[in-house]
Amino acid sequence: MLYSKRLQRDAVALERMLQDQARQYQMSPESIEAINVRCHDIRRQIQDLSRAGEANREAQAQLAGEVNAYDSAVKTGNEALDVILTE
Repeated sequence: MLYSKRLQRDAVALERMLQDQARQYQMSPESIEAINVRCHDIRRQIQDLSRAGEANREAQAQLAGEVNAYDSAVKTGNEALDVILTE
């Protein structure tokens, strides 16, 4: 009887873990897309600043490098693999 209760608790815990994992997997592509949109916006702001001459070249290069680090989305054709590789 104790063994049966333990198995039930383990099954409930495993089910919760699977639900959490599924929720995280579902949220990951949305988060990645939000970051990509923001990186695109920042990249456009960098271009606008360089045209206006309001920022020095070193600051622009540093900011562009930081944005590029987050803008490296992987596209393999397999959505699950893309999420794993991008994280």
